[in-house]
Amino acid sequence: MNINDIKCLFGILLCAIFSGGALANMNIYPMNVELGETGATQIKVMSQSDAVQFVKVTEKQIINPGTPQEKEVSVEGFAKNSLVITPQKLAISAGSQRLVRLVAVELPEKETTWRVYFEGVPELDDSAAAASPQTPSTKVGISLVWGALVHVAPKKAVASLRLDAQRGLVINDGTLRIPLREIGVCDLAGACQWKKEMNTIYPGTELKVPSLIARPGKKYKARYYHWLKKAIEEIDLPVNS
Repeated sequence: MNINDIKCLFGILLCAIFSGGALANMNIYPMNVELGETGATQIKVMSQSDAVQFVKVTEKQIINPGTPQEKEVSVEGFAKNSLVITPQKLAISAGSQRLVRLVAVELPEKETTWRVYFEGVPELDDSAAAASPQTPSTKVGISLVWGALVHVAPKKAVASLRLDAQRGLVINDGTLRIPLREIGVCDLAGACQWKKEMNTIYPGTELKVPSLIARPGKKYKARYYHWLKKAIEEIDLPVNS
């Protein structure tokens, strides 16, 4: 897990003005979710409040994850590669929990990455709130917005990396993200020296890997965590001059 994965696992603290004090005294689990070949999973929303809570669930797709160009974009409606969430708004009674189901409309050609937000909202809807103007007794509340990182498996999992020697970049030209564990620098006879390397390279992206510098007469291999198989695997890392 790289720094971009780690920062996705923390709730984002937002301050908002609501009638009635603090909202969304809740937790969600898990914070890092993987939709495998079944294309479905669920997240548990747990109340830590002594009153009924209302929670809104929204989603954004992460483009160019794990790179300086990373950004989040909204996906409208039921697009082919969208992530369907049910329910998108829920009420949770005091001390209880609810399940939110995540379903991929269709598995993508390449693995996709999403962030699903869970946000506490006031009990009153917009029209009622507009009809009830705020008074001097209105309190400042804290709304916790939790962001769960969601990975959706591709239709066909292909693990493939290559090293661009001129630019010194490792390119993921497969369909599956590659959480690196070790890089092997090997001689022509196949004997390798392995170096620990903890970086994640997503499909269609490229990354500078400090421990990997192409040298004449050397071959390269990578050990990575195959999240669909739940196992460490090894692949060749060909060099493009």
